[in-house]
Amino acid sequence: MPAPHPFYKTPEWKKLRAWQLRKWPLCQRCWISRAFAAEAKVVHHKTPHKGDWALFLAHDNLESLCKACHDSDAQAEDIHGHSKAVDNAGYPIDPKHPANRRRPR
Repeated sequence: MPAPHPFYKTPEWKKLRAWQLRKWPLCQRCWISRAFAAEAKVVHHKTPHKGDWALFLAHDNLESLCKACHDSDAQAEDIHGHSKAVDNAGYPIDPKHPANRRRPR
């Protein structure tokens, strides 16, 4: 596993991370898609920052996640370009999921 980006050691990130977890103390994916309350431990960048300082600190690019969601759903989304998370009926919740894309005519 690669080393964490140096941005994660900055005082700006530590302050922003603490703010995000105070704002959303529960895992947003568990709460929204599963109506389940799990404590958030990880602050995830919805769009990978790839070294872009402004995107790294953008409040609207952050979500609070439990470790399980981060290590499975969020990481898979970064790799595949869509989330594999499903709702209670078993349907994919991410509009970018291939099952939710319109088929060409």
